Amino acid sequence: MRQETSPQAGTRSASDKRGRVGSVLAGLALIVVGGLLLADQFGVMTVDVWRLVGDWWPVALLVVAGFALADRRWIEGGTVGVIGLLLLGRTTGYGPEVGFGVIGPVILVAVGLAVLTAGTGSRGGEGVGFALFSGLEGEVDPSEGRAVQSTAMFGGVELRVTEAPPAEGARISVLALFGGAEIRVPPSVPVRVRRRALFGGVEVEIAEAPRDHVALEIEATALFGGVEIKPR
Repeated sequence: MRQETSPQAGTRSASDKRGRVGSVLAGLALIVVGGLLLADQFGVMTVDVWRLVGDWWPVALLVVAGFALADRRWIEGGTVGVIGLLLLGRTTGYGPEVGFGVIGPVILVAVGLAVLTAGTGSRGGEGVGFALFSGLEGEVDPSEGRAVQSTAMFGGVELRVTEAPPAEGARISVLALFGGAEIRVPPSVPVRVRRRALFGGVEVEIAEAPRDHVALEIEATALFGGVEIKPR
């Protein structure tokens, strides 16, 4: 008998895989840096670890950009990627000296694009908001069955879920990129959470619904940031 796989199951599988890859990369980076420091301390090899870190730390921004782009966060991923490349060229000496005079306009362009695309959503959902160096509050009605998204980039986002039974397709996608996000859900609303974190954390303080129940799907991504999902 042929077994069919739903698109949502495929999305969950890809999301979980990206989350595991992020954890592996973060762990490997810490192991490598710690191993080099130990090797230098015991005279096994002479390595100026802090200089290496100082020259190549923008690679972490490129990794973050890659995760954001894989999550179809084009504006956020593109902005961090461009900034990472500019800083990497500066720290390694292969690029021009750049400062806020260059990075500032890049951020302004990103904000402009975010404003223009607000309400459309870059991942096929309706945009709730883009918080950049600011705070944002919003309310989500799960009974409408909409897919909504929000981004906290050097800012904060607070979303409140209304007390209504979720319809099929109801989804919240939140990205905390060098920022923080908080989602408050009433105890009566069943939810399922998919977590992805790289040098960040996702904290869930509510019980999750079984897989065979219709529930509000929450995709929480923390890249150098934090996401909290709490009872309302």
